Amino acid sequence: MARLTAADRSMLPSSAFALPELREFPLVDRFGRLDHGHITAAFGRILGSARGLTVQQKVKALKRTYSALARYNRNDLQHLMRRAGAR
Repeated sequence: MARLTAADRSMLPSSAFALPELREFPLVDRFGRLDHGHITAAFGRILGSARGLTVQQKVKALKRTYSALARYNRNDLQHLMRRAGAR
């Protein structure tokens, strides 16, 4: 997982974050692709967050992060199956 610079973060759409209204907890890499490292880091930061988030904000962020993980795993599984079929 590469660290996102401020410039990279500003170029991402709000939908790339677990909390889009605050643009907190990015779920993608700098190219806008779902990134496992960013997704798992988001889980950890949301659960251990001392940023003064409300319970509702944490629940929303966790739901979006879980959804991103499901999409990432589905894409990863499809990629692996295509590679296995190509051999």
